[in-house]
Amino acid sequence: MNKEMFFGWKEVCAFSYIQTMKSKAMKAMLVIICLLILFALPVVTLIQSGHEEEKTNINTVYISGNDEKIARKFVTSYSGNYENVQAEWISQTEMEEKKTALENDKNADYVLIDIKCESNMDSEDYGLEFESFYGAESEITKTDLQNFSEYLLGEKERFLLSNSGLDETEMANLLRKNQFQIQTVNADGTMNRVNEGLNQMEYAVVYAYLMVIMFAVIIAGSKVAELIVTEKTSKVMEYLLTSIKALALMFGKVISTLLIVLTVMAAFALSFLGSLVLNYVMTGGENGFWPQILRDVKDAGIIQAFSPMQILVAVGIVFLGFLFYGFIAGLAGATVGKVEELSEGLKLFTFAVIIGAYLVIAYIIYASAGGETGMFSYLVYYLPFSSVFLVPIYLILGKISLQTGIISMVILAVSTLLVWFFVTKVFESVLYHNGSVVKLKEILEIYRNNKRERKSTEVNHEK
Repeated sequence: MNKEMFFGWKEVCAFSYIQTMKSKAMKAMLVIICLLILFALPVVTLIQSGHEEEKTNINTVYISGNDEKIARKFVTSYSGNYENVQAEWISQTEMEEKKTALENDKNADYVLIDIKCESNMDSEDYGLEFESFYGAESEITKTDLQNFSEYLLGEKERFLLSNSGLDETEMANLLRKNQFQIQTVNADGTMNRVNEGLNQMEYAVVYAYLMVIMFAVIIAGSKVAELIVTEKTSKVMEYLLTSIKALALMFGKVISTLLIVLTVMAAFALSFLGSLVLNYVMTGGENGFWPQILRDVKDAGIIQAFSPMQILVAVGIVFLGFLFYGFIAGLAGATVGKVEELSEGLKLFTFAVIIGAYLVIAYIIYASAGGETGMFSYLVYYLPFSSVFLVPIYLILGKISLQTGIISMVILAVSTLLVWFFVTKVFESVLYHNGSVVKLKEILEIYRNNKRERKSTEVNHEK
């Protein structure tokens, strides 16, 4: 493999990138999606503001319970739609009297909450249970009481900690939901986090990353194959191959497609930033600058403090993953003689992506349940087909050590070089094929034949 084999790849990259970005289809797609992203948050805010919260008909809530100390915690001032609701403690005897009074009282503007507290951990009823009552003949509806009961349950931690001497910040920190963490203490005194379990928020973040990267890889790979087969069926390919080696051609296509994906993602990111700004200006900063879902991720504390080295390794794995799948897609595109047969030729590439993605999905489902993954985790971390879909986000979340990430990146780099080496031996031969789609078995046969021819050439040269 010499430098001449790569001569001209930059020109191919620039040509493919410019032609793709200049195409009407790409421009239309970018404009439409960017506009949708730009106005997404403002439109959602307008829709939400257009639906004013229904006013409650509850004016008073009477609360009782078998554990007065616990039940009285819910006799407090409420917020939001229920800020004007008055709470009052009553005895169990008074509770029964008010239940009877509700039977035919059409003007009843109060509800009853009977809180049952079971402190025996061995009991099936351990914990708190709310029994809510309203007058069927009154203006209070079942939905109204149901919403109020759900509000009480949703705020139960805050109510239970009320009058505890904690200020709002201390109470918020105490109620923050953190998962457990397991640390290993090594012989040299260092400690590594080894907890692989996923809570609900972590599962959502990992799954979102997987979907974004998987679709980006599929789109990039399909574009590589499309560029190659399109130019292969036209005179452009013949012209390019007169001055550029086949390997440089494919390498340029892969890099140009990667740049296209990065450009599209950057455009989407800028549109999202613009949407945040528009939403902030439109609401006057009432709901803050960041969407609630991003604030939830931050408040959950799932993103660990990471080093620049972890970021570099994560980015490196993503880059190598695109190259790995890009070379496979480029070879798949070369096996196709007609544009109409592109989907048939991409079966090998699609199968490779699905294998990697499904391994990760199976892994995170099992890990989210807290199961012991054992050797399966190392298979997913180190297998080049799956590592790009999981290792980068696991590094950011602190689920794996930097050492594991580096090993995964090295294995992926070596695998990419091996795929690259294999492609260099068969790409040109397959590229000139114009018949039916070349199967994997035929590609391997071409590789063996080329290998025998090279050995024969070397022997003759020595003689």
